[in-house]
Amino acid sequence: MEPLEYTVARHEFFQDFKPQHLKIFQDCVSDAHYGRDQYILRQGQGAERFFIIRKGEVRLELLTPEYGSLPIQTVGPGEIVGWSWIIPPYLSTFDARAVDRLHVIVFDASALRRKCEQDFELGYRVLQKFTAALTARFDAVRAKLIECHIRQERGY
Repeated sequence: MEPLEYTVARHEFFQDFKPQHLKIFQDCVSDAHYGRDQYILRQGQGAERFFIIRKGEVRLELLTPEYGSLPIQTVGPGEIVGWSWIIPPYLSTFDARAVDRLHVIVFDASALRRKCEQDFELGYRVLQKFTAALTARFDAVRAKLIECHIRQERGY
């Protein structure tokens, strides 16, 4: 597997960042592995990390009091998981669980948040990029809600 810094530099999300900003991201990464059904994020817990999936898949789930855990979306290699670190109160809004053996790049979001607060240009670019990711997640939730509504209407 290629070095983490190289993977970060090549990732589509980071293409528009200045070299000094890219270096900030590269300085905040580590490598991690998770087993099948292991959680990488839990709904309601502090959002201090985000991830790029290298190998495997992650199922995003919404925990509900009445129905338990509802699957919302499954994402795979190259996808970014965990955008709640950028939005106060910095709590995860979904569970994220490994579907199978998972290999991810982990970003120290707390350190990045501090850097964004010090460098407004970096913060603005990060916010632009994560807003696009957030929109994609909302689209997935919207599609799931429509699907659930249609099933309920049809009685299955």
